[in-house]
Amino acid sequence: MSGKTKKKIHHRLLIQIGIILTLIFSLSVFINIYAIYGGSVKMYLQAKNDMISADLERIKKPFEFEDKRVSSWIFKEWEKLGDDLAKPYDVNDSLDNKIDQTLFPGKDTSVFGSYKKIRYPRLEKLTDAEKERVAKILYYSVMIDFAFSNREYNYDSLYCIDIGKASRGFTFFYFDYDNLNGDYIIPEEDKIDEYKEKYKTGKIIDYSSSDHPAIDNILTQNESEIVFETVEGSGEKDKHYIGYVTVAKNDDMCVTVCISYNWSEFASSLSGNLKIMAVLSLGGSLMSSALVLFFIYIFAIKPLRKVKHGVQNYMENKDKDEVVRSMSEIRSKNEFGILADDISQLAVEIDRYTNENVQLATEKERVSAELDLAANIQSGSLPKKFPEMDNYELFAYMKPAKEVGGDFYDFFFIDDDHLGMVIADVSGKGIPASLFMMMTKILIKNYVMAKLSPAQVLSCANNSICENNPNNMFVTAWLGIIDLKTGHIVASNAGHEYPILRKNGEKYDLLKDKHGFVLGGMDGVKYTEYEFELQKDDVLFLYTDGVAEATNTEEKLFGTERIVDALNESPDASPKEILDTVNKAVDRFVGNAAQFDDLTMLCIKYTGKN
Repeated sequence: MSGKTKKKIHHRLLIQIGIILTLIFSLSVFINIYAIYGGSVKMYLQAKNDMISADLERIKKPFEFEDKRVSSWIFKEWEKLGDDLAKPYDVNDSLDNKIDQTLFPGKDTSVFGSYKKIRYPRLEKLTDAEKERVAKILYYSVMIDFAFSNREYNYDSLYCIDIGKASRGFTFFYFDYDNLNGDYIIPEEDKIDEYKEKYKTGKIIDYSSSDHPAIDNILTQNESEIVFETVEGSGEKDKHYIGYVTVAKNDDMCVTVCISYNWSEFASSLSGNLKIMAVLSLGGSLMSSALVLFFIYIFAIKPLRKVKHGVQNYMENKDKDEVVRSMSEIRSKNEFGILADDISQLAVEIDRYTNENVQLATEKERVSAELDLAANIQSGSLPKKFPEMDNYELFAYMKPAKEVGGDFYDFFFIDDDHLGMVIADVSGKGIPASLFMMMTKILIKNYVMAKLSPAQVLSCANNSICENNPNNMFVTAWLGIIDLKTGHIVASNAGHEYPILRKNGEKYDLLKDKHGFVLGGMDGVKYTEYEFELQKDDVLFLYTDGVAEATNTEEKLFGTERIVDALNESPDASPKEILDTVNKAVDRFVGNAAQFDDLTMLCIKYTGKN
């Protein structure tokens, strides 16, 4: 992989991390902005409510008479006068002195200056003309207070209406104008006449519950409480936030003073602030992402690149010193520093392990060569040329479980008329068993050639083995000497498997001879021998326990019964064919299971020809 490609891969990782961080930061920014915006709206509404509440408490004071019945009386009179209330009137009238004396007898005051102290019973003593005069004076006095409030606090709208049952929607005043002559302040000059007609004093404004749910709330209140609502109009400019307070209420009348603010101006202000917050937050998010990415590159990506390059160099060059040097450059006191130390240690361990494996491979090759040599020596020690005589046929076979084994067979002429036959099985496997086998084979053959009987041969061989057997190994053996002229056999068994004998014209069957103790097991053992005759075409089959104890994948043994059955498949076959038949039967039975023990067989067929 080229350096350019490596760099590209790491930059790709950095870009992936950057995208994830940017998305996370941006999401958190938008969540925070949304939360701040919602909180700002809530705080603004609370502040606005507090401000409007204070304004409404101040604005309703002109309607707070010492005699509360006066409020209802005034609003009833105003409703009677309707649009005439807003028309100019003569401030000096001959009725004024009489009215002042009736309302404030014996006091030097006037309706205009002390209207809040008017008592309801005295109002009832006035004539209709006087009542109309008082209603106009009071309207004028209250309007002065409202005009001053409207100019000082600059409400979008300040108005007073009756939302009661009798005169629902009656307008007492609507302050989008600034003087008592009804000169309206409206930016759109071409709509002045329409505006005057819509909001003039005495005009009935249709208030529906669906458009103004706060009105139903006011009508159901037992006490005068301030109520707020947001009113949706035909467009964004017609959306207003309104506060209501009741100033007079009875069964037929419910008069409220209202302050209205244009919602779109507030929304525009909030939107502007939101944009500023969004830009600043997003900019901060990008800067934070860049800063985090810078530190990730310094403390993570850069060490990771060094780690990766060090590992790749080691894979290519197998130079542990170079890996240790490059990893030592990573001085991060975090997981990457620990990883660098681990990689250095791993490179050292791999190098050591590789050298050990090379040594082991060399040693294995040497041992394998020695095992091959030992196998060749062992194989060469076993007879491979089988005599072709007129009076007998003989064949033998040995297959070790490992490279070399502990089984052996042997046959040799003692003289012209006598043939010695041996089959044996040494405990254990491998080289120790093969060495023990070679020693036992030589001892038995030497004692046989000394003209000793089979029992004497086994006794002498046992004593010789016991003299030097530090590992307590032992051998099972069967030894027989056949007189080739007569077929007479003298044999002795040292703990070996039963021979299998087939008389001419009969089936194979076990020859259950008397077993002696194994060779090497105990010094001074005496062995017995027995004799039997081979007639014309009789067959003797000898084998080790590797045949009987051959095991398949189900852990079942082949057994002597299956050996006998295999032999009886071709009773008239030659010794070589007999061994092939048994060997194939064992292979079929064992299947894929590994060979556990050495497998050795010897077969002699006596023809009786001279």
